[in-house]
Amino acid sequence: MDGNKVHFSDLQESSERSFYPMTTQAGAAGRSNVLTLKQALEAAEAGKYAIGSFSPRYTSMIAAVLAAGQEADSPLIVQISQKELIRYGITPKAFAEEFYHQLEEQQITVPVVLHLDHTKDMAVIAEAIEAGFTSVMIDASEKPFEDNVRESKEAADYAHARGVSVEAELGMIGTTDFVETETDEELYTDPDEAAEFVRLTGVDALAVSCGTAHGVYNVKQPKVDYARLEAIRALTPVHLVLHGGSGVPADGNAHLDPVWLWQWQEGFQEAKATFRSALDRMKESEDFIFTSSSAAMYEWIENNEPAMFEEIRARVKEGRWNIVGGWWIQPDCNIPGGESFVRQGLYGQRYFKEKFGVTAKVGYNVDSFGHNAMLPQILKKSGMDYYVMMRPMPNEKGLPSRLFWWQSDDGSKVLTFRIMFEYLSWGKDLENHVRRCLGEFKEPLNDLMLFYGVGNHGGGPTKENIESIRRLNEEPDLPKLEFATPDRYFKDMEASGLDFPVVHDDLQHHASGCYAAHSGIKQWNRQAENRLIAAEKFSALASWITGQPYPEEFTRAWKNVLFNQFHDILAGTSLEPAYEDARYLFGEAMAIADRSLNYAVQSLSWNIGIEQDETMRPIVVFNPHAWSSKVNVELEIGGIKDNSVLVDDTGKPVPFQTVKSQAAARGRYRMSFMAELPPLGYRVYKLFLESASLKPVGEPITASDLVLENSRLRLEFDKDTGFIKSLRDKKLDHEVLRGEGARPVVIDDTSDTWSHDVLHFNRTAGQFKAVRVQRIEHGPVKSVIRVVSEYGSSRLVQDFAMYPDRDQIDVRVTVDWREKFKMLKLVFPVNCVFSRHTYEIPYGTIEREHNGEEEPGQSWVDYTGIVPGSNRVYGLSLMNDAKYSYSIHNKELALTVLRSPIYAHHDPYVPEADGEYAFTDQGIQQFNYSLLPHEEGWEQAGTVRRAAELNCKPVAIIETYHEGKLPQTDSYLSVDRDNIIVSAVKKAEDNDDLILRVYETDKKATTAEISLPKWERSIRADFKPSEIKTFRVPADKSL
Repeated sequence: MDGNKVHFSDLQESSERSFYPMTTQAGAAGRSNVLTLKQALEAAEAGKYAIGSFSPRYTSMIAAVLAAGQEADSPLIVQISQKELIRYGITPKAFAEEFYHQLEEQQITVPVVLHLDHTKDMAVIAEAIEAGFTSVMIDASEKPFEDNVRESKEAADYAHARGVSVEAELGMIGTTDFVETETDEELYTDPDEAAEFVRLTGVDALAVSCGTAHGVYNVKQPKVDYARLEAIRALTPVHLVLHGGSGVPADGNAHLDPVWLWQWQEGFQEAKATFRSALDRMKESEDFIFTSSSAAMYEWIENNEPAMFEEIRARVKEGRWNIVGGWWIQPDCNIPGGESFVRQGLYGQRYFKEKFGVTAKVGYNVDSFGHNAMLPQILKKSGMDYYVMMRPMPNEKGLPSRLFWWQSDDGSKVLTFRIMFEYLSWGKDLENHVRRCLGEFKEPLNDLMLFYGVGNHGGGPTKENIESIRRLNEEPDLPKLEFATPDRYFKDMEASGLDFPVVHDDLQHHASGCYAAHSGIKQWNRQAENRLIAAEKFSALASWITGQPYPEEFTRAWKNVLFNQFHDILAGTSLEPAYEDARYLFGEAMAIADRSLNYAVQSLSWNIGIEQDETMRPIVVFNPHAWSSKVNVELEIGGIKDNSVLVDDTGKPVPFQTVKSQAAARGRYRMSFMAELPPLGYRVYKLFLESASLKPVGEPITASDLVLENSRLRLEFDKDTGFIKSLRDKKLDHEVLRGEGARPVVIDDTSDTWSHDVLHFNRTAGQFKAVRVQRIEHGPVKSVIRVVSEYGSSRLVQDFAMYPDRDQIDVRVTVDWREKFKMLKLVFPVNCVFSRHTYEIPYGTIEREHNGEEEPGQSWVDYTGIVPGSNRVYGLSLMNDAKYSYSIHNKELALTVLRSPIYAHHDPYVPEADGEYAFTDQGIQQFNYSLLPHEEGWEQAGTVRRAAELNCKPVAIIETYHEGKLPQTDSYLSVDRDNIIVSAVKKAEDNDDLILRVYETDKKATTAEISLPKWERSIRADFKPSEIKTFRVPADKSL
């Protein structure tokens, strides 16, 4: 029900009603009880009754709405808005078909209107009228008066010619958060303008602004200007419509975004001001308690205002400054990798322990845009038993209670509270905020947390807030408000003996456009995470094997990465200059990682014994993964000749080929070969520049301009479209795709940067068209077909590489994007039925429905099902090294490549038609994806490991000749189970012990043995499904 909309003709009440069934246009299927809005309002005015307007946002709800109207013998309006059509993936035709089907099915006889609410596009209005809507609303109210008149008249003329009534809007109605920041005169409808508007447009009903708004009122209560309303009514002959409602509706905190619509320097200053304000409130009020998270901002204060920092330390010790969160920052809780979430806890909790003598018990991410399902385990194992969150809101995800146990696959649980309405309070007086929160009290849960304090740009609790609390405690009808902390609340609730429901799921969705917004920040994050993890592994090994000093700079690098994972930075929703700042921070982190990695591998390789041979170039390839890998290696090198030969450490010839060098210079080549590498170790390869005794080896696969074929797969392209025409598994004689694959689909996306209230992106605008399809590389290592496509002013290049005897296709993508308000997806229709759909999430996986909703994922997603007409299990894994957004619908698996909204555009602000704005993802970007067709499931295919190899590649360096104590191939760590991944190897923070992070991938209990031969140790451990474990290996061998 849309309780925030009242259609009225008279402000009187009557116990008697008269219905006037009438016949409307042909679109109403000839039913006499289907009216236009104008007819319904005329009947209501004559009968002196109101008509309820209902918004069944899913077509399945239409039946219940109509049944209720029939049972109550009441006329009703069934409506849906353009935004709701987009958000819920419904077409006007589908909505209308279900409406008319239910009319017949239930034999509905009460008068009904099928109304298209708030719509801005004439194309949607035309589509709705064609489908059988009897009333439409054109909403151009944000535009100048003349434009509003022109567009409303166009809609009225079009609709009236087809027997449909039209509602328009004049004035700024907006939403409650907008109302609370604007003055009445800026919002309200001018009576004289209303009269002129109706005269010029000929609309049948007018939505006016006189003090109401859509949504729940926070602080500024509705103040209906009845005098204005009567003046408008006297001057206009049409029915008036009121949108919005006219009803009415502690933990002191300050939600401070260090970066959002401002850069970090402004956030830095605001952190100081906010903390200063909280300390001052403590001096004024002896019982006031302040709650704050995010170690990064405490470090700012420590470094810039040491005296204030000491005050905070004293207040923490006193118990009046409550530290929550335990993380470095409040990050995006979908996009960071699993190790990053662990490091949030490591560096956050260590900081709080070192500086304040405490660690946080309450996880705290009140504004993050969704929360991945592995967080309960990560929180629990980081010392936090409780969690506070807010998004998704109740209208975005239903939960059984405000307070619930949130559980991960391994059984870890944290008691979780979803904040009521806001993590902050608007205005000085808290009464309205308190009273609306009281509506959330439901037996037996009669204790809830109420959050107050100015937020987003900091501020925190004000003097007026505190005075308001004291005054409200004197109100006899209100419960007592106590200054408290989340820690105390959770402990009290645990001691209450209540049985809280368990939620075993991720908490989604809110702002699904954030999964793809700003490709740059997403790619930098993935690169920085992988480079740091690889650098730590080899630095730890080099420290033990060669004595190379372990870099202390890793801490600073990780703090840079963790700060950039703040939810408004990593989500892509900050203003444009903030991303230059983020790039510099990531740049420093990656420079530290690259420098440290180079020191480590150079130290190890320099200690390898390599015989002198002037005709030979030694190449040492390092494997950053704790399993044997066979991967493509490419590196720049000089001096290659036609009779050059590559051999491994045993002298066995290895196929290689030269590919185009990245340098435009003579004598420089880029060589490519498949390296077979031991687990977390290295192998020496030798390039003999001229060889008389050895001959080059290897035969190329079958390749033409349109076909690549090896022993396992056959890939064919359509020469006109450039799409994959066929991908056949030769071993099983199975067509992997059921239609054109790698199809670049362009989608209209007019949503704001967040894509608020949008779950589906399915308004296809067109497709890229091929301008060239040709083979560009052909040799014994790989063959490559390049597909060049264009759309509008944009260009897309996809290089498809196939290798001999390998079941994986690697694709290098270069996009030159010049479109605005558009999204690009790569679509793959999978030829399977009865499918399951698995997404990688941080240190885990989750299965989701194939309903077309945009979903967050890490580096891979898998579609596995049954081959049609058989009982054979088959699937396709799609892996990438830069993207996090996917969708699956109608057996089509789609990777969201990019989207191009305006930077930091937040509804309800409407961009000016002639305004100049910066748009995201303009220009050139590159990334890689891989296709892995497989028998059985992704577990048997090794998708987790293949994706890790794509994202964290081997390190190859050209060496020279020298003596050394190390052999020409070696391995330092391995695991005996494929579903156990050693994801991090590092030195301990406080001594020389070795730290291993290990997790289970396949959701099955497993016993595994981890071997560390150079430490003369092995670890045998039991893993629960999806369990993450951390092991400390003492540096002292006697322990």
